[in-house]
Amino acid sequence: MALAAFCALTACSGGGTVGKALPTGTSSLPSTVPTPSITAAPSPTDEPFTTQLSCGRPVSATHGLALYAPPATPPLLEVLDVSIPLKPALLCVLSPAQGGSFAQAPNQLVFWIGDQLGSVDLSTEKVVQTARLPVAAFEGAFSRDGSMFAYRAAEDAAGSIGTHLDKAGYDRTLYTQDPIGGHGGPAPGQGPVDQLEFSSDGTELLDYNAFRPPSGPEKFLVYRIAGILGSYAPPDSFMIFHSNAASSGVWASVGSVLYFFAWREQEVDSLDAIGKSQTVAGLNAFYWPRMMPGGGSIVFDAYVHPAGDACGGLPHLWRLQLGTHATAQTATPVSSEPVMIGPTVVWSNEERITQCGPGGESAPDGVIIAHDLGTGRDATVDMTTTVSGIGHSLPAPRTAWVVDIWF
Repeated sequence: MALAAFCALTACSGGGTVGKALPTGTSSLPSTVPTPSITAAPSPTDEPFTTQLSCGRPVSATHGLALYAPPATPPLLEVLDVSIPLKPALLCVLSPAQGGSFAQAPNQLVFWIGDQLGSVDLSTEKVVQTARLPVAAFEGAFSRDGSMFAYRAAEDAAGSIGTHLDKAGYDRTLYTQDPIGGHGGPAPGQGPVDQLEFSSDGTELLDYNAFRPPSGPEKFLVYRIAGILGSYAPPDSFMIFHSNAASSGVWASVGSVLYFFAWREQEVDSLDAIGKSQTVAGLNAFYWPRMMPGGGSIVFDAYVHPAGDACGGLPHLWRLQLGTHATAQTATPVSSEPVMIGPTVVWSNEERITQCGPGGESAPDGVIIAHDLGTGRDATVDMTTTVSGIGHSLPAPRTAWVVDIWF
């Protein structure tokens, strides 16, 4: 696989087995990784809470909403009406905000900015700070109910990175990894390369990073949440699975079953709540997997190789039916990084053929394509009404900026 070859060339991490389930109390991290502690992080800076919400009108929709985080300074979150998938419309802007998600209702958001956590009521436009973190986050993810926050943070000037779990004032450093030097990356369609994501029921956490230092930890980690917070047991004793040869995790729509790509075996596996894995389907690629609402199938990227193509192929949308284990290409356009935008509608980045190089032979061209899985039709998405008009002009839209959906 291209990602495997790339990591081998750049020494992203050491070796490792395809995947190992861990009994409670078993440590998986190398002895060179410092033992995490609950209070190791430095005190936060006393920055004022300045996040504000601006809406054209109160948001009363009960479905068809998206959170969109285009790159901007200061960082912002847009609330989009995607009930018409071909022409999304801007409803609100939350700024500054680095990331967020819907909580337990379509008018309730949780978000983060630096070391601050907050919540938003879209119907009243009320924004409140809910917590302070011990260190500023540069990447993060909330559990589905908004009660837990997993994040990465710079721990020192040398570039060490800590991964944390926070809930109701308890903050636990799961591990701190050594700095890594500069590195390239795979083609846009060959991701994700970094994931922090809770299971649908909030009982487990997926932590994947393709660029680990040789000292560890392994690239693909799955934690059982219960017991980590408020306990002095080593965080790695709550790890139920770890691997250097797994990637592209996607949670079931309910519960805590995880599907992932075991690239050495060229197959998609499932992992249950006790860390037991089994084969779901044989595949030679499984990039950017997205679970469809209802949980019956997974949409993903795979590369199709035209006759005589020696460069690696072109990305297309595929679908894995979990009931039958059947796979099939679902869309004709060359596109990458799918995201479910409705019960049967997928957005993806259109790609144009380019000169063969380290990033493959195609690249996103700034156009988002909508594919209807029900009708099989493809159409271009008009993103012109999603521009906030705040600050500098935004770059061409990308599906990567869609951070959450309320169907």
